[in-house]
Amino acid sequence: MKAFHFVYTKVNPEESPWKKADFHTVFYPLELLTKADLVEIERRIYLPPLEHFNTKEVVFYKEIKGQQYLVILRTRNLSEERDMYGRGGIFICHGFIFPPEVWKHVLNPSALLELVNEYVFFDRKQMLSSSLVDRKTGDTIPIEIPEERLKGFPFTTLPALEAETEWRLVILLNRLTRAPEGGPRIVLRGEPAKVTALMNKIFPYIPLPIRLKLSWDTHFDGGSLTFYPFQVVGYTRERPRGGETIEIDLETMTVQTGNEFFTPESPYERWLNYCRKEIRSVEDIQKAYNLSLLLEAGTSLKEEEVLSDRACFISANKEIIQDVFLKRIKDRLGEPIGSHIYSALGPEDMLELLIEDFPPEKLMGIVERIILTRRLSPGILKEALPDFLLKTESKMMFLIQKLWRGESITSTELQSLDKEDALEFVRYMVLTDWAYKEWLLGILRENKEIFEHLLSSYETRRVMEEILTRLIEQNKDFKGIEKLILKGISYLKMEFSLLRKELNLMEVVEQCLKDGIWTDEEMEKILQWSKKRKPDVKDFPYLKAFLYPKEGIPDFVMKDKDA
Repeated sequence: MKAFHFVYTKVNPEESPWKKADFHTVFYPLELLTKADLVEIERRIYLPPLEHFNTKEVVFYKEIKGQQYLVILRTRNLSEERDMYGRGGIFICHGFIFPPEVWKHVLNPSALLELVNEYVFFDRKQMLSSSLVDRKTGDTIPIEIPEERLKGFPFTTLPALEAETEWRLVILLNRLTRAPEGGPRIVLRGEPAKVTALMNKIFPYIPLPIRLKLSWDTHFDGGSLTFYPFQVVGYTRERPRGGETIEIDLETMTVQTGNEFFTPESPYERWLNYCRKEIRSVEDIQKAYNLSLLLEAGTSLKEEEVLSDRACFISANKEIIQDVFLKRIKDRLGEPIGSHIYSALGPEDMLELLIEDFPPEKLMGIVERIILTRRLSPGILKEALPDFLLKTESKMMFLIQKLWRGESITSTELQSLDKEDALEFVRYMVLTDWAYKEWLLGILRENKEIFEHLLSSYETRRVMEEILTRLIEQNKDFKGIEKLILKGISYLKMEFSLLRKELNLMEVVEQCLKDGIWTDEEMEKILQWSKKRKPDVKDFPYLKAFLYPKEGIPDFVMKDKDA
């Protein structure tokens, strides 16, 4: 791997490949940088008042030939050196340009400088005698960086942020780098070494790609922020001028002025602020930011690109997740069904569906479950299901659609579902518009287990009893005592026989009289019924004895204590 470099200083015309006498870029990588690139880099070189200046650093990213390079300018005051006229004011700026395959391996810019520290020019004499420059062409020789050295740098472990101001600065920088117009500049009052140390700590907490907008100058005393494109500048004595600023004193770690940009705004910033104790690695930073992009811009992601443990992220962004999910599920499925799904799911499931981009098969299963459990029907939704649901191979959705078209369902079709799904589908029909369809009775007659389950379930028992009552009502001979007959059938546990029309209701009355299950009030109703209907009782001794005691009561009835 290679790092490129260039040098900006003042030399005698005969020492410059370009025969220039004033400050200029003396050497640079000719094949990498264009003249326009040089102009962009040179406009970031600022020299503070020399009496208080020794060494400073400037850090920024620059796109070169379609790739983002990290540029670090190390500027040194050469107070002892003079130009050809004996004048002072000489300095040397040795800049290093790191390609992404290098800078992505380290946590902060200072680590990059460690890789090239032995090659830094400390004065003009060292520069002119170096084998890393071509004095004839002005080219620079790239610096080779062994891969072994890159492997030696810790990349995943984040530096600990202890002061609250450091966390506030993290939020601030994240917001400023996202702001379309940049927002206020950050001014750090403190020695350049302290500025560097702080920025090295903050740097890993700014995820890609917004980190690419970050830039700073560690010693910007007296500089004009109007003309230099830095987000962060440091100073020791003379405060920078121009524009809106937020100042932080590094000695006391206090913020001199408040600003709305300190307030977390994006899902990522809310996660940083809320989950700071749980953040462990650079990987966490990037994956949380990816989730933030998913919520803000709908960016497509793979499972491995997001946090595996999302509990804290969800806690920090519950309302945002819910709002985004509601909008996108309505866009995908329409207002009615989308709203039902939204109200049925928790934020964990919502976020998972957003990450997966609503996979059709999974979404199908959710829609089916919502329709069945919430007893939805065309009359409730008042809107057709989305086309992709109509083209499904799902057996359950096929039956739902057939039902919604007004067609009957057969027992054979029901058998295409597994046992549990079949039960839930019949439960759905029993509790909705199809409860009293004759073809549904046919299904129940052929599925005793489902029938008995629904009859014993608290949720469906009332409807099932109503269905059975209607069956009894079909026999006009028992008009007026249908509820008593049903009570007797339930007592005898013969509901399924009733459903299959295999039951003699007179035998039910006879057995209930024999067992004495009815109250006095209910017995009075039986008496009133008999007076109106005059049932044939010759084969039913208990009923005959009850209705016509004057005609004689058999001994076995008299001796029956239950009757």
